[in-house]
Amino acid sequence: MARTVIAFLAAPLVPALLTGWFGFMNGTYHPLAIFVLVSGCLYVLQAIVGVPAYLLLGRVRQHRIWTYALLGFAGAALPFLVYGSMRDLDRVAASQAAYVIVFVGLLGAISAVIFWLLARPDKVALPGAGTEHKPV
Repeated sequence: MARTVIAFLAAPLVPALLTGWFGFMNGTYHPLAIFVLVSGCLYVLQAIVGVPAYLLLGRVRQHRIWTYALLGFAGAALPFLVYGSMRDLDRVAASQAAYVIVFVGLLGAISAVIFWLLARPDKVALPGAGTEHKPV
């Protein structure tokens, strides 16, 4: 349980640092502001998508890294995809929207993979495993 909480708290930090570094190199926004914004959004995403997915995947015993990466990508990219599809975009704006959708999706996937690597839900012992009594 402690590993899961630590993984929940630490997973968004690397993607947030990455985007803060991009902002620093680009010089458009202050890196700390970008870090706070991205980490806050990823924490909200984890709470809305990640926690229910973690519990559901635990029930069906499907803790695979690619499942987490795909859920992280889809969970982060889907709101941007829906927003972009509701707007009337020309060719240039559509390519910029596609870039943003993929970039945000990759941030979600990176966060989900980091969570999986720290929590290692595939290695967690199942409740009641190994507690059977053997006949003497």
